[in-house]
Amino acid sequence: MEVGMPFDSTIRLGDILTLLAFLVSGLGFVWAMRGELRMMAKDVQRQGDRIEKLEAVITLQAVQDQRIINLEARIEELRHGRGFVQRDIDGLWGVAGKAKDTP
Repeated sequence: MEVGMPFDSTIRLGDILTLLAFLVSGLGFVWAMRGELRMMAKDVQRQGDRIEKLEAVITLQAVQDQRIINLEARIEELRHGRGFVQRDIDGLWGVAGKAKDTP
């Protein structure tokens, strides 16, 4: 006594044609997408080049921003009398303070 569904081991012409149609369709799709993939690869390469240029610009901008911050700090120090600018020159000044009075 046989249990389960019977297995049909015969192959018909329609089965072969269906399989061939699927294979031809798959190969046609791959062939058509080949050009699209090449175009996408070129686009990705161009985007990478643009990102590298943008990275260089952002780095230069960050350096420039840091220079501006340093200049602002130096101007503030000069404004508060710490540096080379003194209101009244009344002697010789050094790092430690007034070194010598002028006559």
